[in-house]
Amino acid sequence: MHLQSTAVLQSYSVTAIRFAEDQIEALDLRSLPKNWRRYPTIPENQAIGDLWVAEARSLVLRVPSAVIPSSANFLLNPLHPAFPSVTIDRPERFAFDPRLLKA
Repeated sequence: MHLQSTAVLQSYSVTAIRFAEDQIEALDLRSLPKNWRRYPTIPENQAIGDLWVAEARSLVLRVPSAVIPSSANFLLNPLHPAFPSVTIDRPERFAFDPRLLKA
C-alpha cells in the first residue's frame, strides 16, 4: 500500500447506489486519448467528463478503470433529469480484511 499509516483505513465506508441499467452509457475505450491512464490524469480526461455532464446524455457513464484495466467505474450525473430516480443506501463501515494490510 502507498500509505504512511493504515489508521486512515478505519474511516472508510461503503454505500450501495442503485440505478436503472438502461441509464448507463459506456465510454468507448478507443475514444480515450492514448495516455489516458497517466497519473496524475491529463486534462483531456476531465474534458470528456465535463462534456458528458454538460450534455446530460445519460444518467450514468461507465468508464474504464485506470488502476485496474479489466474493471470499470460508474460516474453519476447529478444534472441529469433522471438523477432523482437514483437510490443511495445508508453508508456502512468498511472493514479491510487484515490479510490485505500485512506488509
